[in-house]
Amino acid sequence: MKLSAIPGDTVVCPGCRSVFLEGGSSACLLLHGFSGYPGEMRYLGDRLHEAGFTVSIPRLPGHGTNTADFLQTRWQDWLRRCTDAYLELAGRYEKIFICGLSMGGTLAVLLAARFNPAGCLLYAPGVAVSNPLFPLVPLMRLFVRRVPTGYQETTEDPDRRYLADEYWKWRYAVPTSQFYRLYTLARRSLYDLRCDTCVFISTADRTVPVKAADIIQKRTAGRASVDIIRLEKSGHVLVNDSQKETVADETLTWLKRR
Repeated sequence: MKLSAIPGDTVVCPGCRSVFLEGGSSACLLLHGFSGYPGEMRYLGDRLHEAGFTVSIPRLPGHGTNTADFLQTRWQDWLRRCTDAYLELAGRYEKIFICGLSMGGTLAVLLAARFNPAGCLLYAPGVAVSNPLFPLVPLMRLFVRRVPTGYQETTEDPDRRYLADEYWKWRYAVPTSQFYRLYTLARRSLYDLRCDTCVFISTADRTVPVKAADIIQKRTAGRASVDIIRLEKSGHVLVNDSQKETVADETLTWLKRR
């Protein structure tokens, strides 16, 4: 499948389209990560839907289309999309839970601090990043357009092959600097988080260190109840990795207590 690289004439990959699954009176908003797509949240979303929850998985602007589109979107676009998705659910359902992976976790923190939902679930949340060069990205973007990531994956899925070429084989400085902006905002917003929160973190994750969970627990102390679930085998996209069943099971157990 060949998609246009012209921002004004973009096409969304079939597997990257937003997902909405109608269920009961409690709804879960699932937010994918930086350069990710709704499909990476689909297993968790299906499990939540099977358990009776309404599920919304919006596609963030610039994701799942092409590089040119990705380069033109900003952190405000991503936050606005998530805010709209949350407000649409809040007007129809009794309880809203926000679930975010990686950069989706930073967006989830910002939404939860603002709207105080029934609960917030954070999966490898981007409130700490292992790469020591991450804080330098706002400066680096002035001199470097992109650097190779060394990404390698053998797959027969045409969507994933396309996404690898457009997003995953390169780290683009401008979009990464936009992520950094959300990262700084979310770290400050942790002091305003008041809802029950559950953090999933993995010792095998090379992108987000385990200290992310400690940062959340420390900055919310006295205002929010924070549960931490530690994994040992999952990579960064832990909602769709080797322990995805465990992640979904623990998510449902936590939600059913609320």
